[in-house]
Amino acid sequence: MIFLGCALYGFLGGLNGTVSIMTLSAIAVDRYLVLSRPLDVTRRPTYLRVFMTIVGIWIYAAIFASLPLFGYGKYVPEGYLTSCSYDYLADDYGTRIFILSFFVAAWVIPLSAIAYCYIVIVRAVNHIRKDVTRHAPINKSLRNLRDDVSFHTARGNKSTLQSAIYSPIN
Repeated sequence: MIFLGCALYGFLGGLNGTVSIMTLSAIAVDRYLVLSRPLDVTRRPTYLRVFMTIVGIWIYAAIFASLPLFGYGKYVPEGYLTSCSYDYLADDYGTRIFILSFFVAAWVIPLSAIAYCYIVIVRAVNHIRKDVTRHAPINKSLRNLRDDVSFHTARGNKSTLQSAIYSPIN
């Protein structure tokens, strides 16, 4: 009975961990696509596309989390025997292949996608910042002109208000 509990605990831990990193990866790819193709109507998120992405993430995670239940790798107690996870210390060839493939599919690929997407996003933001900074003298002179106009307008309104209040006609 303890092995069933360990398998269930390991399955849920593997499932939720993989779903988490794949969801973060999907968010990064979505942000990348919004930035890289802002006017592409075919990339606009729809409820169906979002739903299919979420279902795909859960299926992808369920496949990897359930492989040890079918003999490809196994779940074992770890540490102080208070939790269960994949048996990453086993020496047999099948378990090592499973751990390596799981490592690549559920850690290396999503982390690489996240890193690539956010590096491109940061570069784009820096490029935009440099463009704005380059045009700053023009914007500053326009801002000064705007401030001068609003100061004179406010001053004119104040003078008109003061003359209306303090006029001897009242």
